Amino acid sequence: MKRFLLILACLLCCFAADAQDRYKAYCSIMGEQAVGSNAVSDVRIDYGQENQRRNYLVDEAGKRIDFPTMVAAMNYMAKRGWALEQTYVVRKESTIDNNHDRDVVVWILCKEVESDDEILEGLATGRTYK
Repeated sequence: MKRFLLILACLLCCFAADAQDRYKAYCSIMGEQAVGSNAVSDVRIDYGQENQRRNYLVDEAGKRIDFPTMVAAMNYMAKRGWALEQTYVVRKESTIDNNHDRDVVVWILCKEVESDDEILEGLATGRTYK
């Protein structure tokens, strides 16, 4: 019996040593909308990349994905394993070129991953599309 328990303990240690720890990765999706409107324009993603140029989402053909609302963008992200953590809004005041106040809606999302390679799994941006 002791021998059996010793073998079992050794096997469990081998399996435990092979398992990788999962951690939360974060990203944000941001969209601009007219004050008082649900319609959103220019949804962008920030997953910690250094270069923020062309950070809009694209489909399998490399065509920019236009989301009608932030909820549509969130549903797209949820299908790829992302969950909503927090939201906030930043007001952009009108300027000479644009006489309408705009809100920048920011949704912070998270996803459990084992490696940084999993962060963009199922996602492509204008910058990363190949």
